[in-house]
Formats: sequence, C-alpha cells, structure tokens
Amino acid sequence: MEKILRFLRFGFSPWRIWMMGLYLILAVLISSAHSYAQELISVSGTVSDSTGIPLLGVSILIDGATNKGTTTDTDGNFKLTVSPAATLVFSGGTASIAERLIQSHEGYIDLLPAIPDGWKGEGAVKGLKARSNFTVDFSWKNGRVTSYRVTSPTARPLKVNVNGRMRNVLSKAFRQQ
Repeated sequence: MEKILRFLRFGFSPWRIWMMGLYLILAVLISSAHSYAQELISVSGTVSDSTGIPLLGVSILIDGATNKGTTTDTDGNFKLTVSPAATLVFSGGTASIAERLIQSHEGYIDLLPAIPDGWKGEGAVKGLKARSNFTVDFSWKNGRVTSYRVTSPTARPLKVNVNGRMRNVLSKAFRQQ
C-alpha cells in the first residue's frame, strides 16, 4: 500500500496505473493469504474402539486434499492443523485391531500378541490373513487361545505361537474359488 501512495504523489501515467493495479492485487492476495492462515485450527484427539481401547495406526486424512493427514500413534493420539470447514476421514482401524490379535512378520504366526485387557474375556475371529497366504481362525477365553485353525491354498508346515508356546503345525489346504 505504501508503494501505491508513493505513485500517487508523482502523477499518473499508463505505466503507473498498471503498476498500482499490480501492487493492489498483490496486497489483496497477501492479505487474504494472511487471513486464511489465521483461520486454520488445530484438531487433536484419541481414536479408540467401542470399549475405549486406543487404536494405533489409524489413518486420518483431510477430505479432498492430496497427501494431507496423519496417523494415530501407539496411544491412539493424533494432531492436525486444518481449516474450520475441513472434513476428516478416518480409516484403517480394522488393521489396528487385527495387529493386536495376530502378527506374522517374524517368520511365524503369533496369536493374541497384544490383546488389550478389555478384550481378554472371550472372543473369536475368522479369516484373518497372515503372511505367506495363510488364513487364521481362532477363539479365546480369559486371554488364552482355546482353538485355532490355519489354512492355505496348499497344505504347508509353519510355526504358530499359541499361549506362549511355539508349535510346528501343518496348515489345512483349501480350494481357491
């Protein structure tokens, strides 16, 4: 704005009018960018299941924005800076739940590696996928596996950690459809 006022003191020419318009446009753009930056708000919270257990690794994206978002940490916490009109999209909670029930990244299948106390009572899952194309069904009671079944397209040997004990088992074959 200062430069526009300086131009006014020295008279008008087409070039000066054009430059005043350019400076005015730049001033408006800078002003609106500054006010936009002031309108951003910080959003934070904890993502948890219906029993209050925090979920780690849940993706939180800003709807309509490309590659803008975050994931929850090990305690289910997240923090984002967004515009007040932003819509957040949460996804991936099922992967977090599955990781608490089964893990297979160490070369063996580990059943109930990180089950929270609130889930220990009783439960069952079917169709959880493990590495090397194994499918696992199992049930538990009081935090201990009561039965399990591992299937794969062809019967293959594998290791399964059940209730803290490593077992060598043979998967059951199933036909793929």
